[in-house]
Amino acid sequence: MRNLLFIISLIITLVSCSNSNKVKFINESDIQIDSILLIGNQKCNPLVIKKLLPNNTITGFLENCNESVGDGSYIVEIYSNKSKTTKGFGYYTNGFMCFDEFEIKFSKNNTIIVKEKY
Repeated sequence: MRNLLFIISLIITLVSCSNSNKVKFINESDIQIDSILLIGNQKCNPLVIKKLLPNNTITGFLENCNESVGDGSYIVEIYSNKSKTTKGFGYYTNGFMCFDEFEIKFSKNNTIIVKEKY
């Protein structure tokens, strides 16, 4: 019985932490976003999105390069009209992302709203 519980726990852990995760960016504002930079594991490449028009959506994938760096959080930087808006959010552990999808909205009042889906 203990072996069965161990195997089930291991499977749940492996399934819940993945290597590539979907990120959906939604521009609800009236301005064009010039670029978006999403930074996770500092040893991995960030996700870069260029040109998101007003009232549009774009999807990308944040890769995990499997370089263990301990625990940390994510940072999203949104550049538009020569200004930058930054927000820290979320959590990764031992370099692995434990979410299935992020939804990142840029609202009409220049606020960044993040929803994590597991």
